[in-house]
Amino acid sequence: MKYLKYSLILFSFIAFLSFIGEDTARTSEGVQIGNTPPSFILSDNTEEISLKSFKGQYILINFWAAYDAESRATNIRLWNQLRKLNRKDVVMISVSFDEYESIYQETIKMDGINNIIQLSETEGENSVLYKKYRLQEGFKSFLLDQSGRIMAKEIHPEYLHTLFLN
Repeated sequence: MKYLKYSLILFSFIAFLSFIGEDTARTSEGVQIGNTPPSFILSDNTEEISLKSFKGQYILINFWAAYDAESRATNIRLWNQLRKLNRKDVVMISVSFDEYESIYQETIKMDGINNIIQLSETEGENSVLYKKYRLQEGFKSFLLDQSGRIMAKEIHPEYLHTLFLN
């Protein structure tokens, strides 16, 4: 009977540790749903922008480049859909991987996108950010929940509204 008591205590302790380990795994850094995305700090020529600056809000991050027509079109469509939703609790961060600042500036001027945070990573495919987010597999978008975890990725602009249905 004495061994049974110690066995139950030991089993409970191991179960508790495995439960804690599960929660830690879910909040690890990465690019999968449930992960905390890799952090980054970029400048928009006036201030440095970091994901941590927007804690408590939804964050829509879209990666694109002018030379990639599909990613550029997705950037415009995401912006348009977000405008239609008119949600004040969602911040859109648009990150271009065009290596030439002049191309980036002309593109955002032509696309007419405003009221979002537009950033440029001029190291292009050589940037650490490009590698951290695994963009060599293709440009992606990520929606972070209010606690800063990835709740959706590769978001189809026309279905953006469904991510906010409660």
